[in-house]
Amino acid sequence: MVLEGLIDDTYCECTDLYVSRVLLTAPTEDLALYESLYLVGVGIATFAPIQGSLEGSAPPSSTPDGRPGVIIHFSLPRKYGLKRFVKALEERLNISPHMPFSSIYNALPRDREVFRASVGDVVRLWGDGFEEGVDVNGRSIYRVPVMTGTFVIERDFGVGLGVDGALEVMVRDEGVAIKAMKAAGSAVFNRVRYASVFNYPVGGLCGAKVGGLNYGGVRVTTNHVFCPTLRDRVSDSRVPEGSRAAFEFLVVGLGVEHVREALRRAVEALAGVSGVVKISAPQYSGQWGSLKIGLRELVRGLEARAK
Repeated sequence: MVLEGLIDDTYCECTDLYVSRVLLTAPTEDLALYESLYLVGVGIATFAPIQGSLEGSAPPSSTPDGRPGVIIHFSLPRKYGLKRFVKALEERLNISPHMPFSSIYNALPRDREVFRASVGDVVRLWGDGFEEGVDVNGRSIYRVPVMTGTFVIERDFGVGLGVDGALEVMVRDEGVAIKAMKAAGSAVFNRVRYASVFNYPVGGLCGAKVGGLNYGGVRVTTNHVFCPTLRDRVSDSRVPEGSRAAFEFLVVGLGVEHVREALRRAVEALAGVSGVVKISAPQYSGQWGSLKIGLRELVRGLEARAK
């Protein structure tokens, strides 16, 4: 793992989020993953009503119904308000009865909750009066009849206060980009709890900046400083020589400690991919958030771990 000269001496801005941690279970691991990806959809808050990202797999021994599952984080910047977040969560989970053999449970630890939303009271209406409310092992759930059998959803879902964090990764070419995205995404998905990855299993995104240089009245536009094709056209480009592709690696965590660990694991994975040229982070003059995570702090953690 080579870190010297790879990591910018900079920091990423973290956005304050509302977060719900949701468990989807299904008869098989593959089905649980596919249906989690479907439920998440294109979940980026720039234009979607709610964000969705995947934390990792849940073995049958850890789930309420003894089936394999996937843990999903649904989130939204706190500036939009709790009411909007809960409404968006209700609408997103109302999709879940469409998915064959799925069940949906609350997975947010109690000590992380600041609010409990009775989302199941909305989704149960799918049952058209045939649904049944029962208590099972301390959980209040609804059993809703659907074409593949019974869809189960828990009544109450916890809402916590989370944060996000991002890396900007510049690489030699698109082949390296694909390999690096997957390496970072897999490292977080398989090794970090309470943090989640966007666009899994690809793991990378095309990042945006607040507002625009040439267009007014737009919320976000391309993050030109990290676009390799604009390196010779803009004065503030941060793309180094030798980089012909770049991507953003974005994570959500229940706490800043989980975001730090996720970014640390991602940096560790990225440093092992030949052709990664530079790892940096986005800043927006505090518009994304006041909390900062220094990249050199992550590197020190890796160096300490290696000793």
